[in-house]
Amino acid sequence: MPEIYNMNHNAKSIWRLLLLIISGICIAAPEIYAESISGAVSQILSYQDGYDCHMSAGTDCIAGSIRIKSPDKLPTFNPELYTWNIKVTPMNGLTCIGGSLSVSGTASRAKNPVFRLSTPFYSPVAIPSGSMIHSGISKTTGYLACDIIHNSWHLTSFAAPFTQATDPAWIQFSKTITFPSIKEAQLFISPFTGIYRISQNSKTSWFTDSGIYPESVIILPGIEMIAQIGKLSFSCTSMVNHGEFRETEGAIRGDFSFTLNKMTISGGAYYAGDTFIDLDGTDSSIHDREFISSVLSFPRILLKTGTLSFGTLLYTDNTDTDCFLQDYTRTLVGRFAIKFVHPIFRTELACKVEYDCFDVNSDIYIKNLFSNRISCNMHTDINFASSIESDTSLEMTCKATRKFSGSIKLRQETASDKKTIYSETLAAALMINGYHGRHILVMEFAASNNTDTPFNVSIGMKNAITTKIKKPKTL
Repeated sequence: MPEIYNMNHNAKSIWRLLLLIISGICIAAPEIYAESISGAVSQILSYQDGYDCHMSAGTDCIAGSIRIKSPDKLPTFNPELYTWNIKVTPMNGLTCIGGSLSVSGTASRAKNPVFRLSTPFYSPVAIPSGSMIHSGISKTTGYLACDIIHNSWHLTSFAAPFTQATDPAWIQFSKTITFPSIKEAQLFISPFTGIYRISQNSKTSWFTDSGIYPESVIILPGIEMIAQIGKLSFSCTSMVNHGEFRETEGAIRGDFSFTLNKMTISGGAYYAGDTFIDLDGTDSSIHDREFISSVLSFPRILLKTGTLSFGTLLYTDNTDTDCFLQDYTRTLVGRFAIKFVHPIFRTELACKVEYDCFDVNSDIYIKNLFSNRISCNMHTDINFASSIESDTSLEMTCKATRKFSGSIKLRQETASDKKTIYSETLAAALMINGYHGRHILVMEFAASNNTDTPFNVSIGMKNAITTKIKKPKTL
């Protein structure tokens, strides 16, 4: 009972604090008054997944959302607050968010500095524009962040005063410099500092140098630089973590991208010390990664509205395997993809090659299939390793009238070797949507040969509301 009381008391304190902050901003900011308020409500009741309700409302200055879920299977009904957030923009260039939120830019790379290479069509690090904090959808809601933008100056701060002590806090200051004498040239410089607490590390091994570290506070200062000169861009991010009972370790990552006519070449590298810990407080098993990619594009083909692209990617990882007499393992991975994009047709075929694995996946999307009311989306993923695994999904959508639309989803998952099928899962779903003004009625019927969830029935309602507010007359 005391624990439940403390949880309820803390929740009430958070709500009171946020309401007090928002009320103060509303009183202090003369531009907080809005001409309209918009809102949306989405409710889904599912036999297998329970109840899910998402409500949002806001103006140009204040916006908030709340999500309530009951994940238990019906007829059990136990709703709980899943997530919430409040976003306040009292004036241009100032944004404050409380609750669940997500970050982008330098902070996101400090949390996960290893390059994510899921496709040959690599997107280089770009100079950020706009706010670096955004409303989130995660279950963790104890965050507070503030973002200030004034001309080319940018200040962002983040803290987690209402979550566990291991969540980080950081502050970032950035400046974007333009060079009038050089066409399309910009330089972005951003120093940042983070601090977080890591719990005691009890994981150790006879065969590694890693020992037991007590609970301690880690400071992570760093700096990021991004430069863009015409069709050439490159970036560099370096950071160091320092704390008691631990060795000072650093990490550095950088990438570049250059476009010449129809060819784009990109590359990058990441290196980190053996005991380096990122801003999330995790020690990645990948200590260095290098990659190179090339993309060849042919625009304005097929009635001058389509684009055909060929992409190749090659990267290598140095991974900590934590085993006797072999601390690290070097792996080489290659990817190749063909992509065609058209206003009514889109397709992509990609393959991944590793030492003991070969993976092929394809995506096909047709906007108008036999009629302008029917669209089709198909995805296939086949993995060839010690066993063969395949995943195929097909979705067809038909908008019958302005009042009704429907879609059919089919999915098949298979795991087998050359002679025996280990498992096979078949699933099908039918979704029907009804429209009336800004109200949408959703019904879904699903079935599969999975014994845990052989069938499911869902029904829901989505509403969108906009209300005009008359400004009070001034004396």
